Amino acid sequence: MKINIVETYGDTDIVWNKIYGEHTSKQSTTLIVFNQNEKGYASFITGMGLIGDEKPVARIFSRLHQVEPFNNYPEPVFPEWRLFEKRNKDGRRFFILRVTHTFPIHSDDESSISWLYTYPIIRDIVLALNNKGVDSICYLTVNLMQEFSTTTHGMIHENQIGIFDYMNHEEDIQLITKYDDANETLFRTKTKLKEDIVMPLPVWGFGSVFKNFCTNTIKENITVIGGRDRNTFVNEETQETLSWWMRHHYKLETDHEKENYLTVLLSDLEHLTKPLSLDRAMVEFGGTNFEESV
Repeated sequence: MKINIVETYGDTDIVWNKIYGEHTSKQSTTLIVFNQNEKGYASFITGMGLIGDEKPVARIFSRLHQVEPFNNYPEPVFPEWRLFEKRNKDGRRFFILRVTHTFPIHSDDESSISWLYTYPIIRDIVLALNNKGVDSICYLTVNLMQEFSTTTHGMIHENQIGIFDYMNHEEDIQLITKYDDANETLFRTKTKLKEDIVMPLPVWGFGSVFKNFCTNTIKENITVIGGRDRNTFVNEETQETLSWWMRHHYKLETDHEKENYLTVLLSDLEHLTKPLSLDRAMVEFGGTNFEESV
């Protein structure tokens, strides 16, 4: 019989794998967050490449989650957010949070209540992970509003990474440009983005809540922002740039085979004749490559 360890914080229930929950210790840890439904799928593919073949160490449920009322038998899709563990080349622990759904943001008055459905979940997760030693956070995203930007808002190209330090939120976004020559990949880090970038929830919510509710000495609180090409369904160059930066900055290994598989799979989904949720698509078309999804 499968037995889990359940912890409840406010509006959120965290179900830890029993073996992992019993043996995990409090140690310095980085939390990486990505939302699988962002346009262009660059952060989703990068995040899944970091996860590789790892199984979830925890499943996160909340009554505030925006879950569809209908599901499929057999192979129902899961309603929860999922937390994974990974170690880098130096042995540092990373938690990777796969956000599977968020409160939808509309152009009407409904958007004003999105904070009510977002803040409690983030708060509860941060409080829970304080006990595990999480002292750093990296939210992996893209410039989601870039396609609506005017000349007054900043632009990030597909071969660039914008780094926003939430602990020094008055400073300009740092731009890292990736380019290749015949011998190696080069990059420069001295550029600053002078224009503002508009970020929706839950992106900025994680940085803000972590800054205020993390009880460990914070080492890092950053948002990593890739470019957004609205003319392509899957932003491959942005994804490659995000993956390159994560490997370089965190010394994490990436499952390139999984990244390539997802890129092809998502490209095929663009031509579907009927709407299909991402999780359902992973079940129907992902085959054994997505055993962790069920």
